[in-house]
Amino acid sequence: MFVLVDLTSFWNIAWRNRDAVPANFATLLLGLAVTGLYYFSASMVFPEKPEEWPDFDAWAARHKRQVLGGILACNLIGTAAALLPHPEVWNATVLATNGVLLAMMATAALARPRWLTGAMLAGMLGFYFWFAWATMGR
Repeated sequence: MFVLVDLTSFWNIAWRNRDAVPANFATLLLGLAVTGLYYFSASMVFPEKPEEWPDFDAWAARHKRQVLGGILACNLIGTAAALLPHPEVWNATVLATNGVLLAMMATAALARPRWLTGAMLAGMLGFYFWFAWATMGR
């Protein structure tokens, strides 16, 4: 669920900023890289041959760094692309919100205890649902 919600938030932000994104080859290559990373991450969520992995929890534990690391990379690229050209939007709320979300992703990707990974995923999903509600009218 997290992969789908994060991907949706990424495209929401891209859509909202579409007028500020230049239409050039570099932008298309960056979009291709992000799309490829999301595709890789999504393809690693479930095993290609489920019969070889009867315990999906074991699969998830073994591949969470690839899945969450790819999503973290997408979010780092997206955050940098959205914020670096526009320092006028940098404020404590924007920087703290993005910083906490990226830190939670990194923690979820690297944490060994399953409860910590689960807590980070739940926290990020909670943030995304709050963000959806808070920006509904915009």
